[in-house]
Amino acid sequence: VHCTGGGLPRDMVVESYYGAPLMARDDTTMGIVAVMHDAPMQVEDWVRPVLGILANRIALEIRRKADDNEIRLAESVFNDNIEAIVITDARGRILRINPAFSRLTGYSSEEAQGETYKLIRSDQHDEAFYRDIWHAFFRDEYWQGEVWFRSRSGATRAVTRAPTLPGLFRT
Repeated sequence: VHCTGGGLPRDMVVESYYGAPLMARDDTTMGIVAVMHDAPMQVEDWVRPVLGILANRIALEIRRKADDNEIRLAESVFNDNIEAIVITDARGRILRINPAFSRLTGYSSEEAQGETYKLIRSDQHDEAFYRDIWHAFFRDEYWQGEVWFRSRSGATRAVTRAPTLPGLFRT
C-alpha cells in the first residue's frame, strides 16, 4: 500500500481490501477495520474470522474509552458540585456523599457511609414527613420542598430543595 500527498485514506492507492465493521451499541457502524493492498489479493478463509474478532475488540475498546470519559465527567460533577449530594440505596442507606455534603454537615464520607438519613435528621419534622418524602421518591422519582437537617455539631439548617434523578428507584 502506498499513499500520495498527506497519506490520508482517500489518497491511498488501493486495488483491493477486505474489511470488518466496528459496531456501536445501537448496531450502527462507527468505522471499519480493513486489510488493504495496492494489488489484487486473495483473502484466506482464516482471515475473515480473525478480522471480525479484531474489529469486535477494537469496537469494545472504543466504547470502553467513551464510558470511561462519561464516568470521569459524572465523577467531576459529583465531586465539584457546590450542592450537597447524597446517594442512597432504596432502603435509605447512604452509599456515597460528595465533599459539599461533608462541608455542610461535618460528616466525613466514612462516617456517613452505611448510615441512614437519621444521621442528619433534625427534630423539626415527624416520621410522617420523612415517610412522605420517600413515598414521593418512589412514586414521582423526585421530591422538592424544605427540610431541616442536623449537622455533626448539632446545628440545624434548612435545605430548600432535594431532587432525585429519574429512574433512580426503578428495578
